[in-house]
Amino acid sequence: MFSLTKNVYLKANHIIWSQGCWRYLLAPIGLSIVLAPALIGVCVFLAWQFGPNLAHYFLGDREISALVEHLFRLLIFVLGLAPCYIAFRGLVMICYAPFLDRLSNRAEKLVTGSCDEIERSTFEAMRRPVAM
Repeated sequence: MFSLTKNVYLKANHIIWSQGCWRYLLAPIGLSIVLAPALIGVCVFLAWQFGPNLAHYFLGDREISALVEHLFRLLIFVLGLAPCYIAFRGLVMICYAPFLDRLSNRAEKLVTGSCDEIERSTFEAMRRPVAM
């Protein structure tokens, strides 16, 4: 099983690099590079803004130390990472879909000699991950 997986991986790696298919990956990689820090920045911003408010909401009007406020900020940051990660994956997959279609069609033509898949428009390719 491992050797089959390794052979398939090596063949895919060969197709991507030797046939110039790596160009299809530039836009999704660029999007990931821009989007990941942006979403982490959103998590940091929300944690910084709402951490002290949440601490005061749960602990009342008592004097709250800076450590407790930072712990609430950390809690909001960690809880905010899950929806940010889901949004990140969704946006990358929607934007990656047209490139993935082209890449898979080209790889199938190189491996089997023909491609049975019909060409989709960019909108149709982007609609498929939304439905999933």
